[in-house]
Amino acid sequence: MAIPAGQHVIEIENTGSDWVSVPTYTFTNCRDPRFTRMDTLGLRTDDFAVLWLHDEESNWYNDQKGKQPRQDGGVATTLLGLKDGAYRIEWWDTQKGEAIGTTEAKCEGGKLPVAPPAFVRDVAGKVMAR
Repeated sequence: MAIPAGQHVIEIENTGSDWVSVPTYTFTNCRDPRFTRMDTLGLRTDDFAVLWLHDEESNWYNDQKGKQPRQDGGVATTLLGLKDGAYRIEWWDTQKGEAIGTTEAKCEGGKLPVAPPAFVRDVAGKVMAR
């Protein structure tokens, strides 16, 4: 059944007299509007990682239609599985092939918060233990 776009509240109610077990709920083609439509891909070892963030709307079809790519800012993610400690992240503009800045972050409990500078289309990060 198709549900129209917009905000909805979903309530699950058991009106029977016994327990019910639902192993999973699957929602397709829905997005939380608080989050950017971003592909996030990466590879890591225990103290090194490479990361690629790509705006899903940056593609040949939108380019052909003349749709201008947006600037993405305020994007953040968390890398998992790195050793705890200080890290330096080099950010790269993949269209120009040049470094656009560096940031510092601290990994605690195997979680490294990552926040790239504002970018258009995509950005790559090289994460190195200090």
